Amino acid sequence: MHLQQLTSSGASGHGMTMACNGVFLMPAYDIERDCAADDLWYVVHHSTAETLAVLTTSPDRALEIAIEIANLRDWCEITEPAWQGDDDFANLLQKFCGEIEPPEPTLADWDADVPYGLAA
Repeated sequence: MHLQQLTSSGASGHGMTMACNGVFLMPAYDIERDCAADDLWYVVHHSTAETLAVLTTSPDRALEIAIEIANLRDWCEITEPAWQGDDDFANLLQKFCGEIEPPEPTLADWDADVPYGLAA
């Protein structure tokens, strides 16, 4: 499978949003330069808009990694994506060490880890 370009905000193709198998590859927005960042990308689940991975790499390499993520499973059929305890994601972290990171925890994740207001 390959990712299909949905939108682009530049002549070079950088700043493009790509889609494949229920996964979007989206560039981060650089507010200082007022354009898409060339080295920070988000791999996002199509129906929940949850970030599956954060990529810190070139556009071509981000595309390669996103295709691997898209091919891991049929993301269109998954309603609640999760990586915790997933061997596939652990393998990706090793294979693309320094280029892929797990997503930031959500507010619900933080509340589970740090139970605010509860007695110790």
